[in-house]
Amino acid sequence: MKASNNKSKVRKSLTVISLKIFLLFSSTICMLFLGESFARYRLKAWPFDKKVKTYEYLSQKDDNLRWRYPPEGGRNSLGLRNKEIIKKGAHHYRILFLGDSMVYVGETSSGELYTQVIERNLNDEPSLATKQFEVINAGIPGYTTYQELEFLKTYALHMEPDLVVLGFVFNDVYYKYLHKPV
Repeated sequence: MKASNNKSKVRKSLTVISLKIFLLFSSTICMLFLGESFARYRLKAWPFDKKVKTYEYLSQKDDNLRWRYPPEGGRNSLGLRNKEIIKKGAHHYRILFLGDSMVYVGETSSGELYTQVIERNLNDEPSLATKQFEVINAGIPGYTTYQELEFLKTYALHMEPDLVVLGFVFNDVYYKYLHKPV
């Protein structure tokens, strides 16, 4: 009787502790969100501003995409931060990462890009030795999901990707009309 009573007390105390930990984490997340929103509002950095700085000054005009990077500064002929894309071989598995600056990762040196780390790790995995993996970084800073889809249809489907990964960030929704001509 005493042992089952102790088990019941232990379960209750574990439940109470779990509930307290959950409340602590969820209230912390809520406070961080509210603090971020308040700071953006007070500092006039709210993402719903009408004036959006674009990357057009760094790029070349493109009728479908509004802009894309020119093939210079370590970028390939498509303006991607990647080596030239060659015809896919029989044992190649091609992964295409689409996205904006979160995929492009401008402040990271080549060789340290997470797309290159993924490619290296997949090719170094002994259990996957029958395939040659190629990971393409098709991230363009400032692109919206609409532009990423247009890039996929216009340029990337010719690369014959086996897998397409979309790097989606919330500002892709806020700036949904950024791709339209001004």
